[in-house]
Amino acid sequence: MSPTTLMSEPLIFCHFANGVGDKTYDKVSSTSDLSLLLESALKDYNETHAVMDLVLFEDAMRHVARISRILESPGGHALLVGVGGSGKQSLTKLASYTAAYTVFHIVISATYGVADLKEDLKDMYRKCGLKAIGMTFLFTDSQARRGAQGGRTVLST
Repeated sequence: MSPTTLMSEPLIFCHFANGVGDKTYDKVSSTSDLSLLLESALKDYNETHAVMDLVLFEDAMRHVARISRILESPGGHALLVGVGGSGKQSLTKLASYTAAYTVFHIVISATYGVADLKEDLKDMYRKCGLKAIGMTFLFTDSQARRGAQGGRTVLST
């Protein structure tokens, strides 16, 4: 076989290959099928959440599949690194939606402190541990910087 034939369709596996809500980890048959699945998921997401106007090009769709795979893994966690505005949060929210996870992010204000962080984390742990709700904890670098108090960030305590 020629390399062109072998690479005609990308090898993409995810937990929503057979539809959002079906947790079967399987190969996506084609890029167009993945596009249809994610466009449908995005449409459903936009009906119940703040609207995300995403352009799901091939690399973005692959990233959603990767993030989804991480979220569905036991103890899965990731650090997404990239320039601001590249879609890390939006793709994570879409991947969380496909996994039926709730996105949890803290809102930092001028008066937000360590006690507030501990309370927010306690609330999140209660939902995850006691109620068995799937969660994605979304924390950005700008939130860490905004949480700086007296030269120390909230996370360094």
